[in-house]
Amino acid sequence: METWEKKCLQEYRLVAQQLVKEALEKKEAQFAAAHSHDTLEALSAYLQQCAKKLGYTPHPIEVIGSNMIIQKFSSWAAALEIANLKALCPEKEPPPFTSTKLYRDEWLEQWAIFQKARKKEQNRQATALARVRTKNKSVDNKLKKELSSPQRRAQERVFAALHTDDTDRQLFDYLKGEKRRLGSKLKPINTIGYSYITKRLGPWHKVISKVNAELKAEQQENSG
Repeated sequence: METWEKKCLQEYRLVAQQLVKEALEKKEAQFAAAHSHDTLEALSAYLQQCAKKLGYTPHPIEVIGSNMIIQKFSSWAAALEIANLKALCPEKEPPPFTSTKLYRDEWLEQWAIFQKARKKEQNRQATALARVRTKNKSVDNKLKKELSSPQRRAQERVFAALHTDDTDRQLFDYLKGEKRRLGSKLKPINTIGYSYITKRLGPWHKVISKVNAELKAEQQENSG
């Protein structure tokens, strides 16, 4: 089993019992809606089919529609008797829910659904990531082209010369001013001094994150 499948199975096991329980409850409700007008003979035939598949007389926990059948026949014992099935031994406890064939079959069905959903989500995330990478690559290429242009190189040199004695705080304040002016339009490509600022303060995304955090804190302080 591949790593992805192992991880997927680990995730599924954490929620499997709840998923199976909900699925069986839904099937129970669907059975009741679909067979509410069935005759006792038809329900008896259904019970006989269930017993034949299992190879023994089933407990209610092993049959979809058992709640409605009990209501129709007044008791499970009466339903078995009319269906000509062997009565359950009073001393014999019903099997644990998770060990019934009904549970195991539904477990496998839900496992297939879970895998399909996870695979779909994985593909969606991969597609989204590929789009982001393509977009970032395009942005990076545009930025490189812009920074290598003679006019921009001259602007960057002038900025570095004018701000060489600035403190980090002053550089952050400059960016905050630009952020207030341009808002979400503030990008590396239109920030004169980008080369010098990132050389001094670090990666652009971290610098802008700090700028945004400070502006947000100031806004909250002023509104309070």
